[in-house]
Amino acid sequence: DKQIFKSKKIDDVEIFCVGNITVGGTGKTPTVQYLVQKFLNEGRKVAIVSRGYKGKRKTDPMIVSDGKNIFATTKESGDEPLLHAINTKVPIVVGRDRYSACILAKKTFDIDTIVLDDGYQHRKLRRDCNIVLIDATNPFGSGRLLPLGTLREDLKQLKRADEFIITKA
Repeated sequence: DKQIFKSKKIDDVEIFCVGNITVGGTGKTPTVQYLVQKFLNEGRKVAIVSRGYKGKRKTDPMIVSDGKNIFATTKESGDEPLLHAINTKVPIVVGRDRYSACILAKKTFDIDTIVLDDGYQHRKLRRDCNIVLIDATNPFGSGRLLPLGTLREDLKQLKRADEFIITKA
């Protein structure tokens, strides 16, 4: 990792990123929701930030939920942020630029922790902890990068991870 571009830190908020290096379902959604519940039980004030994959919205970043009310449709936010809103009851913000989405979450809500859903390849935002999920049934896909294989990036990039969770074991 050459770190050509500087990553930006958000003060007074701890950021935990849940990601993977292969495409497909490794269990990010239940892991994000588990972490949110764990952090809430610890007394933290938590929000979830996601890209909002396949969401088409007029404003970006966008608040999906304030933890009580849902302000977006699946079409606007994507399906996973809406699932998070229903299941976690914490603020949810989506945005292509995760840094801007995190800033919006911090400015709008009284939070001290952000769980970043599927942001391992997004380098513009500095995280306090990178958690990478690895599917035990197909840990490294075909070993080939997209579009020839299922790897999002070279396996050497696993060195950026702070923790690993083996899923489907």
